[in-house]
Amino acid sequence: MSDFCIGDRVVIREWDDMLEEFKATVYQEGIDMLDGCIFSHNMKHLCGRTATIIDIYGNGILLDFDDKSGDIDWKFTTNMIKPIISHEADVALYMKLVNKFQEKQVIVAIEELSELQKELCKALRGRKNTDNLAEEIADVYIMLEQMMIYFNISKADVDSMISTKLARTKERYGISNV
Repeated sequence: MSDFCIGDRVVIREWDDMLEEFKATVYQEGIDMLDGCIFSHNMKHLCGRTATIIDIYGNGILLDFDDKSGDIDWKFTTNMIKPIISHEADVALYMKLVNKFQEKQVIVAIEELSELQKELCKALRGRKNTDNLAEEIADVYIMLEQMMIYFNISKADVDSMISTKLARTKERYGISNV
């Protein structure tokens, strides 16, 4: 469906940007997003707001807005949102690093995993430092992206595996859809 995944941070596109892109398909109800959905005039107040993707279904996306305003009943599509951070530039950088350092990046990934492990152990011993934890989680995330490139594993394959594992976990622990 898209390059978006559950957990991605996004922003609702600005009305004028969508209007310019889809100007040939503006109706009284709103902007026809050419994906079977309308960005209605009633949704204008959402433009520019940030959110986290909490579900993806069919051609729809469910968002949890950062300001906890309760705006959860709207159906969004990928034409209505954009990533807060462009992953295209990140992927280009990751590819350059993998091409330059090749298997050495696997060693760096192992080192970063070890550093996160060390911070987690410290936290369990009562020496939690959220800044250090966030830094090590970020390092591991960056290296995991590079490992996907190095081992030629697509984001879609990883997303599919995540979905499978989460479904298995829900079933195993009797957790209904949340």
